[in-house]
Amino acid sequence: MNQPLRLRPLVHFTVSRGWTNDPYGVRSVNGEYHMFFQHVPHSTQWSPECHWGQAVSPDLIRWTETGTALTPEPDEIGCWSGSCVVDETGPVLLYTRIATDDWGRGQVALARATRGMMEWKRQPVAPVISGPPEGQPIVAFRDPFVWRTGAGWRAVLGAGLVGMGGCAIQYSSSDLENWTLDGILAARSGAERDPEWTGMVWECPQLFELDGTWVLLVSVWENDKLYHVAYALGDYDGHQFHPRKWGRFSYGPELYATTAFTDDQGRRCAMSWMRERNNTAPENSPWASAMSLPHILTIDHDRLVVGQHPALDAYFADVRRHVDVAHRVNVDLGEVGLLWRFTARIAISAGGHLELRVDHHGEHSWALEINGMRLIVTEPAADAPLIEMSLTGDVGLLDIVVDTDILEVTWSGGSGIAATRIPANPWAELVITADEQVQVDDVEISRPQ
Repeated sequence: MNQPLRLRPLVHFTVSRGWTNDPYGVRSVNGEYHMFFQHVPHSTQWSPECHWGQAVSPDLIRWTETGTALTPEPDEIGCWSGSCVVDETGPVLLYTRIATDDWGRGQVALARATRGMMEWKRQPVAPVISGPPEGQPIVAFRDPFVWRTGAGWRAVLGAGLVGMGGCAIQYSSSDLENWTLDGILAARSGAERDPEWTGMVWECPQLFELDGTWVLLVSVWENDKLYHVAYALGDYDGHQFHPRKWGRFSYGPELYATTAFTDDQGRRCAMSWMRERNNTAPENSPWASAMSLPHILTIDHDRLVVGQHPALDAYFADVRRHVDVAHRVNVDLGEVGLLWRFTARIAISAGGHLELRVDHHGEHSWALEINGMRLIVTEPAADAPLIEMSLTGDVGLLDIVVDTDILEVTWSGGSGIAATRIPANPWAELVITADEQVQVDDVEISRPQ
């Protein structure tokens, strides 16, 4: 029996064929956004022979593939994650060059644009950073995050210290080609778990200033397993980052490899890799993985708050339904089941309970619950919750986006972004239940026209 064709997400970017993971290098150029990402064009399984895929968008929501930006040269195994910047000569890509069987210890290579943003050439041929610092017990070294500072440049690379934990290493340069080691930007023991665990290796480090506070994002890796994205708020003196607070950025098993960027309004944004469930694509799928929606980052009372990008409001603006919630209401979503958005202002006490249950043709599909200060997403077929997220603040805007088999959740009264894979339902009924300790206001259920 032929398996049904897999439905593609409608507002989450996927490639037409192959495997994709880490997004990076998101830039606004001449009124158009460019995004790069790791791509294995001929397989739906990860391989070290990664290319750089490329896509463009007018608004960070509607993406179009434009082809392959980087293909491994004969002396390279793969072109892994990195950054896109613009210097006096034009756009420049800095990427993790994998050239030996020790995949964990990469080099940094540089490619320059030869035709707008569409064609790239490795120049110079030699790596601009030849590997991790000598004499340091480095277990991994990859993913340069590069930014301009004054007349020069800085780069932070993800790494791990043997027997210690994750770290980030900083370099500086005047011309992007000659780099000087500044030292360890930040490090943390992999044994520390209070308030957040950060593992033995940090991948995809992102360092930026936001609302007068410096933010460090790291993707947590240990023993060949990908976990979650953590953040730290602190101070940066140009050489070292001094964290004041650690916290969780991503919740759920699928979000990873977050990249930070600014949009054309100068707002600090982020996108993440949305993995397949169990990191494996269904057998009948021509593609594997997707990108998250773009998110806006802000600082509120020493918390990193994540919200959906305003571009999403315009996309969902055409059809809206307002619902009054009086403890229980059934909302027939009908054919909006593949792509819809739910927003509501929630005030909840410590013992309050709110449930949003989604049914498909009378069968329970999945549910989102807020029990006191915990947000939980469950599915009948799963042995454990798909998402468990602690909420900070008893009042907030709950924002849910369902896109085919992807669920994204943000809560304005707390830190982080939650996402997971769910069953794809072309028709759905939403049942909303709230007890007396929950106040639900300004409910809107919307879909694109």
